[in-house]
Amino acid sequence: MSLERSFDVAIPRSDEALVLKLKRSASAALDRHQVAPIGDQSEAVRYEKILSAIQNIAYDELDRIQRGVP
Repeated sequence: MSLERSFDVAIPRSDEALVLKLKRSASAALDRHQVAPIGDQSEAVRYEKILSAIQNIAYDELDRIQRGVP
């Protein structure tokens, strides 16, 4: 059995534009995946990579907060 947790992290203003761009790219990749030929996973892979990039930004911010860096 696995345990999943979720939490919200406020990203720094300096990363806001990047995250919004990544969010748009993720939505577009998901849209393309839904109409891709059966078996074509290229957009699914792209979608996962984009989400990982967003998660990394959030994890970096969480790590910064935990270390007490202003």
